[in-house]
Order: sequence, then structure tokens, then C-alpha cells
Amino acid sequence: MGPGNRQFKGLKSIVTKGILTAGLLNILFLASAQDPTASTVNSHPIPIIHTSDLFHPPYDPDDQVDLGCLYALPELDVLAIIIDYHRDNSDLHMYEPAFGMITQLNWMTGKAVPAAVGPNTKLRTPEDDGEHFSLRNQAGIKLLIDKLKSVNEPVYISIVGSSRTVAAAFNREPELFRKKVRAILLVAGYDIREKGDKLDTNSNFDPNAFVAIMRSGLPIRWFPPGAWGKMLGGADIYDLDAVAKVRAPHAAKFIVPHTTLFDQLPKMVHAWLMYGFTGNQRGDIIRTLHEEWYAGMWWGVVKGGLRPLSSIPAIVMAAERKLVRTDEGWRFVPQDSVPEGAECLKLDFIPVEVQVDDDAHTSWKPVKKSNILLFDREPDQGLYNKAMGEGVNGLLRDIPLEDSSQKFN
Repeated sequence: MGPGNRQFKGLKSIVTKGILTAGLLNILFLASAQDPTASTVNSHPIPIIHTSDLFHPPYDPDDQVDLGCLYALPELDVLAIIIDYHRDNSDLHMYEPAFGMITQLNWMTGKAVPAAVGPNTKLRTPEDDGEHFSLRNQAGIKLLIDKLKSVNEPVYISIVGSSRTVAAAFNREPELFRKKVRAILLVAGYDIREKGDKLDTNSNFDPNAFVAIMRSGLPIRWFPPGAWGKMLGGADIYDLDAVAKVRAPHAAKFIVPHTTLFDQLPKMVHAWLMYGFTGNQRGDIIRTLHEEWYAGMWWGVVKGGLRPLSSIPAIVMAAERKLVRTDEGWRFVPQDSVPEGAECLKLDFIPVEVQVDDDAHTSWKPVKKSNILLFDREPDQGLYNKAMGEGVNGLLRDIPLEDSSQKFN
């Protein structure tokens, strides 16, 4: 996701990480991606391939939080993680693919989710299939295609960052995508109806790739992060009082204080997040998970921060969870476990017709039926911030660990 990691500007450490082993479960597909009301409650998880600009040190730590939430949802079977490496080689001294962070989470949970890196070169045109990329830049595209070929049911593909890997793979295997993709979960673009003169951070990483996905005809669940800069009229996006006044019912972005995000987490989850948030450069990536970060200097720095997040709605709605007010605060609850009469925050979709020009600027209008479903949620930004923040904390508490007995108080 975009910059915004101002609490950690000075961190430029780099860690060399290991490569993951592969693992895959057989799973069943249930409901149509075109119908947001269709139930997916079933004992079998829904397959998902996650693409994310997951760096270490972080370009923005929101991607690590997204990953933790993915692993916390038993309704989703994470088939692969493709690291969207939209940085060019000049940035290698500062940002590198976060293989170590994925390895840690696999070790913590007993999973074996494979990972690969997508290309760091922009597509030349929306039709570019990336065949001209170097061998190293083919790995993420190949893993994505291989996973689609290996499953017997349609999958979700999340796009959190640039759309480059997914667009290149689609241009190579369009019929495979039409057969095997349940829906694209696209976290990019602006939520405003009228065509603007600027691009959001994610579509700007590779405009041709964004155009390719929006014009693909595939089922798309569209989660624009939100044009907050324009809506706030120059106010600081970290000013929670100013942000609370924003009315943007199609913007996925919310802000959560780190004190809420880290509240009552298992110690190992807390240590894992701190490893990423601080850009730790240690090579003993498993040993560091057993250390009590919450007692050290870095926790004093991190706990005062705020974290913008944009991708969580895409993840929890793919799992068909509802955001419910409970005695413990707001929580993402399986839809078949929501108590009768419980207060639920609106998280929904509306079908839209989208026009995207060759420069990746969009405009849209509501229609009765479309392959593109636009995120539609509670318009009170202050309430949305609070509910989503507490819900994310609840998910992070639920990451299935080998030993989650010790809590951070």
C-alpha cells in the first residue's frame, strides 16, 4: 500500500529471508461471485491467492496486518502469497521481499503456504503478458498460474498493491482465469464517481496493469482505499477528529491506534508484528518470536502510532463474516453465528458500471447488474474506524498458534 509509515521513516534495515515450502489443501467452491448475498457457510474453506506489496522493512506495515488476518480466518485457505515487488532495483538497499515474515507466520501456525515475488518492471501496455521479463521476474506469475491450474474450484485473488502480477498472468491465460477465478478482490482506485486527474497509490504503481484488470470482464469486488486527501481539504490524515467527519461510504480505508491493534495479543503475535513494524534486521527470525518486545524501547515507540488499513474489508467479506457489536467490542463473526437482533455494521456491495481510460482514471455509476461490485459501507467514518479497528484486533488474537496460552497485558 501507499506511504504513510511516518513513525518509522528512519528504519532502513534489511533481512535476508529463506524460501518457503509448498502445501495445498483440497477445498470446495460454493456461491457465485456476482451475488454478494450468497451464503458461503460450509465446513470447507474458500481458496484464496493473496498478492501484496509485503516488504521488510515495511513500505507500510498495513500489509503485515492483512496477512495476519488472512491466517486468522479458517473460512479461507491461503493457497499462495505473491509479493508484489513494485519497487525498482534502486530501492533494493531499503526494501526487500518479506519472505522471513511469511516464514515466521507459517512456523507459528503450522502452515506451509508457498510464496514468490512478482515482477518489478511495469507492463508496457494493458495487454502485456510479461513474457519479456527476466527469469527472476517470472516467479510470481508462474506460481499464480500453477495454483490456478492445480485447483478444481474457483478461487479469490486479492490485489493489495499493484495489479501487475495478476494482469500479466491473465494476459497469458485468460480462459484459465475465466474458469478458475471466483472474483478479484481489488484494493486500488478512487471511490469518487467523477473521473479525476490523479491516481491512487496502488493503481499508480502500474497504471497499465490496473487498466487490464478493470477491463478484463472478470468478476471484481472493488475496494477503493479512498481519496482522503481531497476529502480532508489538506487536513492531516492522522488527525482522527478530522477523519471522523469524512463521509466516504465506498472508501475501504480506516485508521486504528496501535494501542487498539496490539491490545491483548498473544505474545508471539505481538513479537511477530513488532518484528515487521520495526524493520528488525536479525537473521534468527524464529528466536525473535520468543522475545518480550512489549517490555522494550521499541514498543514505547510503536504503541503511540496510528495505522491506516484498507484491505481488511476485502478479506473478511471474502470469508463471509459480519462485523458485530459484542460484549468484548466489535468483532468479525461468522454469519451463521450472529445472534438474533445483534447490531451489525453495514459492509456490503453495489453493482457499478466503470469507465477506465488509458491512463487508469476511473468514473462509475450504479447499475442493476455488473461484473464489478463496489464496496458500500457505514458512512460514519468515526464509527467505521472504531468498529473495524476492534474487529482487526479480535482477528489477530485468533491467529491459530501452536501455543497461544500467554497473553500480552
